[in-house]
Order: sequence, then structure tokens, then C-alpha cells
Amino acid sequence: MRWWSKFLKLRRQNDIIKIMCLYLIIGAVFIVNAIFNGFRLYQSVQRPAEYVLTGNEQNAASNAKLQEISELENVAALSRQKEMMITIKYQASETVFSCIELSETYMETVYGIQESGAMTTFYMNQKAYGQIKKNDYSLGEDSDNGELRVNYTAGDAPESQTGGTARVMLVQTRMPEEEPFVFCKGDGMSMSENTADIRVFVNRQDLGGEDVKRLQAFGFTLVNEKEVQEAQYLRQIQLVKIQYGGAVAAISLTCAGFLWSLNSKPRFPSKGERQIQTE
Repeated sequence: MRWWSKFLKLRRQNDIIKIMCLYLIIGAVFIVNAIFNGFRLYQSVQRPAEYVLTGNEQNAASNAKLQEISELENVAALSRQKEMMITIKYQASETVFSCIELSETYMETVYGIQESGAMTTFYMNQKAYGQIKKNDYSLGEDSDNGELRVNYTAGDAPESQTGGTARVMLVQTRMPEEEPFVFCKGDGMSMSENTADIRVFVNRQDLGGEDVKRLQAFGFTLVNEKEVQEAQYLRQIQLVKIQYGGAVAAISLTCAGFLWSLNSKPRFPSKGERQIQTE
């Protein structure tokens, strides 16, 4: 008799084998669950991330400090950043945005943008772009193909405002989508050491938040802390699922092995069975 035929026969006749099969199924389910969560956790830590930081002093982002940060593990790009208010005029409507000025190197490394020409260009995520188009667009079907010609004014005080014709570009690669996000290439003079805000891009994330701790050690405070903490919280949940799933699987398989060994032990016949066999 083949082993599986013998096993199926025992499963039908022996309660111990039935319980053992239940333990085996439970163990297999939790092993698959642990593998699935492990794969998701691996994907999560392999994703890049951006950290927005502000210094405690006006000149917190000095050249020397930025050089030290750029040499940290996982840091692929960094830039000083400066925020300004812009008003975009498109057709018969005006929309006000907060625009982040970033360095040309950072824009190229993180977003793959290489600027050419002298025209001012504002880059936007879908939420910001949708506000200009009044959410009445679909990329690939719109005739503008994610590019608009607009008029703009930039600056807070009227005497220091600039403006003219600009180009608006829709960007979808590595863009935050929780809220409207607008950025442009910053002027080198205005983004001098006399600033306190920086943006850091890392190739991959870590489980324990060590990257953030190292950046904060330079005297910076994390601006997008809520977003970073949510991502770390989700990773910790996946880690706990892996640990508990592995523990349940190990216990279930151990119980199944114990029952199998118990069933495999030779069973001595009772007194009545011995008398029948003698007769």
C-alpha cells in the first residue's frame, strides 16, 4: 500500500491523524502569511523616501553641514529649499499655490527633470494640476498632454513680486499625492546658506528610523513627521505579523509532529485483545 493511501485510511479512522492534519493546515496558512508579509516589508524598505527638515537657526543648512549629510548612508540627493507664494492665471481663473524652490541637481536626481530654455517652469502633482484645470482632465486624453502655458505672479510683497508667462508641467514620478505639491528650480543666490530648510532623498528606508535620527542629530526637525511615522508604523505592523505568524506556524508544526510520533509508537494490546489472540 502506498504511503498516501495508508495516510488517507488513517485520516478516516484515527482521530489523532485528523487533529494532526488540522495543525498542519494551520501551520501552512501562517507560513504563507508570514512569507507574504515578509515580501511586503521588503518592498516597503526598498522604496525611496523624502525627508523635509527645518533647522533651529536661520543658517542651519550651512555648506559644511550639507556636505556631512550628503555623505550619510542611503542619502542620494539633498537640496536647500525655499518656499514662496505664486498665483497661476489660466484662462479665466486664478489659483494660489505654495511653491518650493529646489536645486537643479536635486530635481534631476529625484524627479528626472532636466530644464532647458529660459522660460520659468512650475512642476506639479496631479492634485495641483487638477486645481488649475478644475479637475476636468485626463492625462493621455487631454490635448495639453500635461503641459500648460500660464501667466503667473510670485512673491508676497507687491514691490518684490515677479511674474510673466510660465510653463506648467504635470509630474507623476515620485510625487507626493496627499496634497497639492508645486516646485520649481530655485535661484542660486536666494538659496544661499541663509536658509533653514532642506529636503533629503534616500534610496531606501530603514525599519528603526535610524535615517531620521541621524538627520535630527544635525539640529533639524522633521517637517513631514506624520507621513514618516505612518510609514514606519505600517512596517512595524508587518514585522509583528511576521513574528507572530512564524511563532504560530512553529507551534502548530511541532504539535503535528508530536501527534505523528505518538501515533507511530507501537500500541500494546489490552488484556481482552491478548485473550482473543490466544484463543
